[in-house]
Amino acid sequence: ESTEALCQAAQLIFAGNDYLADFARHARRGGATVEVLPTVIDTDRCRPQERSSSGSGLVVGWLGTHSTMPYLESIVPSLRRLAAEIPFQLRVVSNGVPFPALGLEVQFQSWSEKTEEEALREMDVGIYPLPEDEWTLGKCGFKAIQYMAAGLPVVASPVGVLREIVRDGETGFHAQQEDEWGQRLGRLLSDSVARRRFGAAGRGWGVSRYS
Repeated sequence: ESTEALCQAAQLIFAGNDYLADFARHARRGGATVEVLPTVIDTDRCRPQERSSSGSGLVVGWLGTHSTMPYLESIVPSLRRLAAEIPFQLRVVSNGVPFPALGLEVQFQSWSEKTEEEALREMDVGIYPLPEDEWTLGKCGFKAIQYMAAGLPVVASPVGVLREIVRDGETGFHAQQEDEWGQRLGRLLSDSVARRRFGAAGRGWGVSRYS
């Protein structure tokens, strides 16, 4: 059945964000109760720990599936320009096929539930690029919540629910234009004190709202 038909048949609908809730209310034409239940995470299990990559340089991390990997590829030119100024490794944790990224040091790591937390501990900053369309507006921002629970600052596109999950200038930065990715990620990579401050703020925000 279509999503609209399922909404029309329901008496109670849980939606992961306000955009989806508005969709459900419109489909149901006011005949059902719609509640927003944001994506949550076990913050006792996913928590800040001592960085486990001993002796390695800065690591910018991205978690995602094969279907969202094109979003990461879209900012590779910005990351390449930044890497010429501030050396870092891009860590890609995914079930997707590795893509060519000349001019970047990239490590592709196959995702698994058992190794996900260890992968987060090897990152210094988490990134979450997204275009803005009907599909991405419905996304619930789980990887940003994962990054924050692990005490990582986040640079994310201000798309949909990410505008409220990632608090610009407090738990990380919003980046929309191509040059903003390099500028804002560069600010975090060049300042370890800021990374710790933003990461701690993100952890607090994540525990208070998404635990």
